[in-house]
Amino acid sequence: TVCKPFAIDLTKRGVPADRIRVQHMSIRPFAIDPLQTEQLRKEMDLGSDEKIVLSIGRLSQEKGHAELVKAFARLRQRGDAGKLRLILVGDGPERSRLELLCASLGIRNAVTFTGHRDDARLFYGIADVFVLPSYTEGSPNVLLEALAARVPVVATAVGGVPEMVQDGVSAALVRAGDEQSLADAIAKMLNTPELRERVVAHSALVVD
Repeated sequence: TVCKPFAIDLTKRGVPADRIRVQHMSIRPFAIDPLQTEQLRKEMDLGSDEKIVLSIGRLSQEKGHAELVKAFARLRQRGDAGKLRLILVGDGPERSRLELLCASLGIRNAVTFTGHRDDARLFYGIADVFVLPSYTEGSPNVLLEALAARVPVVATAVGGVPEMVQDGVSAALVRAGDEQSLADAIAKMLNTPELRERVVAHSALVVD
């Protein structure tokens, strides 16, 4: 299985512990072409002064995007992280509800829903911070991809995530469903160059 919490669940279901092995997911190395990155910025109509908050994944309730949207609204209201754009890459049953939530919070023009993209990895090239706000995870590929792309990560401490990254060292970890802590962690990551440099440097140790 892909993480220790899943292993514990298997033992509760009667699987002998000595028959269980934890093996985290892995990804193939990849590179992002700077020219494609520039083209994507133009496609997304991104200003040179905009900081990009990125999340990639299925838009379903357990992925926690509603909390990310609310945290992003808090950041925009506070105004201490500069000009921000939230980009959500992916599709799913929660998309309509999330779009309505953005409209109700007055941030619809600051949030981009891309839908499904075959070139999703290109978005790491334009991101200032990657956010994984899930309520449940195993060993998420998108986390590994963000680390491999050297994008600072803010994630919820669920499933196998704390086994893959260390809070304050290779990522910033927060409680699931805590939109205030999520907003604070994103702002700190965007506004603290030494933290960004540290987590990016250590992310290389996780995936290399």
